[in-house]
Amino acid sequence: MSQESMQVLTMLSEGKLTVEQANRLLNALGGGRETSASSSTAPERPPRDEFYARLSANELIELRNHGVEPEYVRAMRSQGFAGLSARELIELHNHGVAPDYIHGLREAGLTNLSLHQLIELSVHGVEPEFIYAMREQGYTGLTSQQLVEMHIHQVSPELAGAMREAGLSLKPRHLIELSLHGVTPDFVRALHEIGFSDLKPQQLVALMIHGVSPAFIHDLRETGLADLTPDTLVHLQIHGVDAAFVLEMQALGYADLTAAQAIEMKIHGVDSHFVREMQGAVVS
Repeated sequence: MSQESMQVLTMLSEGKLTVEQANRLLNALGGGRETSASSSTAPERPPRDEFYARLSANELIELRNHGVEPEYVRAMRSQGFAGLSARELIELHNHGVAPDYIHGLREAGLTNLSLHQLIELSVHGVEPEFIYAMREQGYTGLTSQQLVEMHIHQVSPELAGAMREAGLSLKPRHLIELSLHGVTPDFVRALHEIGFSDLKPQQLVALMIHGVSPAFIHDLRETGLADLTPDTLVHLQIHGVDAAFVLEMQALGYADLTAAQAIEMKIHGVDSHFVREMQGAVVS
């Protein structure tokens, strides 16, 4: 009796295998009547599966422990995945990569996927229905990586449609970037309403990251401050130059203050208190 057959019988004695399971493993290993787990008279041996014929006892045990049944192996073969190792089958099975899932992805246009790509798609919940829905929003030919990134960063078909309705025609990477940084369709529409209708995705992200809201822009415009480009607005916000600061400086006589000058004043600590003290010193 081979060492592998002894391992099967040991597992049977320890209660880790049923008699039926042990007999199937012994038959797959080529064990004869002398290694039958149920009686001295072994049942008629079924035709041996070529896949199981080349597996070691340890591999058979691993497959059994992870629930990989012959039906799963045959179904994976029917999808073109013949010659997979026991470890590869276990990885696919453990991550929920079922044969019908592979078939659905292929029907949705994802063909020639590697094992790693299949696992990534399954782990992150990318279903064929998601692919179809994104296609309806104009996103055709998405790669498996793009689909995974979209799912990770909560880029839904609804978000894609809303962004398009807000006037943005975005590439996949830009759509992901906007979603990642919290740029919403409402934010885009609000900027459009105050005249910022031709912003690039990078500019939208910069405005959102630095807290440049439509209200912040509106208030600065009300002061008469000119040349409020997206980059200038970001710098004003970064350095704490708001409408209140500009109005204070204007009230102190700096009516023609530019955005660049206001930023420099803030950087160097020139506030209304300092200006009043200087003006008082000059008068006295």
